[in-house]
Amino acid sequence: MDAATLTKAQLYSEELGIKLDKLSDRELFKWFIASSLFGARVTPLIAEQGYLALRRNLRLTPQQMLKTGEKGIYELLLQAGYVRAAKEKSRYIVQACQILLDSYQGSLQRLHDRAESPRHLEALVTEFPGWGPVTANFSSVSFARFGRRPTLRR
Repeated sequence: MDAATLTKAQLYSEELGIKLDKLSDRELFKWFIASSLFGARVTPLIAEQGYLALRRNLRLTPQQMLKTGEKGIYELLLQAGYVRAAKEKSRYIVQACQILLDSYQGSLQRLHDRAESPRHLEALVTEFPGWGPVTANFSSVSFARFGRRPTLRR
């Protein structure tokens, strides 16, 4: 793919209807959940379907995800086509939401504010269960707080 085509390509966040230009906690949390799903060993289509199933059936907030619980999230991911990864991913999502609430009062803005650099932000993000360097890198293209323009495109 050449540079001109890459520049015109749509970001995954845009495809999913997530408005990251606002950098609001609500939109950042939606991207946090989507990134978590894209970080699983599933196809992009399955990850997208998983996100859309959660968005259709839940109000995407850390509190709502905890209220729904592992079992509820698991069932929604199964319906979306997650098979092998559904149980582990639902557990990771619930654990990550609890950490987000406990450590950052449910605010990804607070997590960003705590980061001293892009590298530190990546280190903070990889402390969430199920978040390794690949998921952090995928996610960071939209965490442009430190002046980095999102570049990962579909």
